[in-house]
Amino acid sequence: MLTERAPAVLDLPAEPALTRMLRHAHELGWDIPHAVPDTESLRGIEGANDPAAVLYRRVEHRWPVISASATPQGPRPDTRRRP
Repeated sequence: MLTERAPAVLDLPAEPALTRMLRHAHELGWDIPHAVPDTESLRGIEGANDPAAVLYRRVEHRWPVISASATPQGPRPDTRRRP
């Protein structure tokens, strides 16, 4: 899913947290293609310090139930802007 919709998030610091959250959501029965924003909605995240952290937050806001139950499984990514 990430490879086709958000290749900019691969191999970045927040990718493991994002992957854990999506895997846990899938285990809970959530439809992952609906959890991850479509390619059009993700335009522009490549310019962020960590696009994976941006996507994590977007998925987290889309699916509060998923993120609430997935967060304890791993650390949340650092989404603070760096100079």
